[in-house]
Amino acid sequence: MNYLYYMDIKNKCAEATKMGYTYDSVTGKVFSHRGKEKKLNKGNRYIRFTILVDGKSYGINAHQYAFYSVYGYVPKVIDHINGDRCDNRICNLRESDWQKNQHNRRNVKGYSKISDNLYQSRIKLDNKLISLGYYKTEEEAHQAYLDGKKEYHT
Repeated sequence: MNYLYYMDIKNKCAEATKMGYTYDSVTGKVFSHRGKEKKLNKGNRYIRFTILVDGKSYGINAHQYAFYSVYGYVPKVIDHINGDRCDNRICNLRESDWQKNQHNRRNVKGYSKISDNLYQSRIKLDNKLISLGYYKTEEEAHQAYLDGKKEYHT
């Protein structure tokens, strides 16, 4: 197969399958054509592996390969429901959009300091900021954000 300089993710996954790569949807593990489990490499955020096609290397994220293996296509954004980028069980992967995927971010304060003793809590929904109120302490403002997250980001 000659793709010259570019191969889209669906074709990369199809090539990996032809080469003998496999995916276990229960454990979320991807195995090479030699049966070796693909694991997280130091410095990466996602489990990745590389295939060689016509002398050119192509990288594939394991969660993309997992989704392709089960559904036959790769959406633009795949969300790890529990936020663990190494948990590629199919029950933990869902098609998403960028905004919904951002709802899983951890360690977001959700408030800003307005003055020495006043904090404003806000949340973003459909690219609009919604004020959740003003609070005297950081803790109250953060709790308001967490409550708003439960209400707006479901």
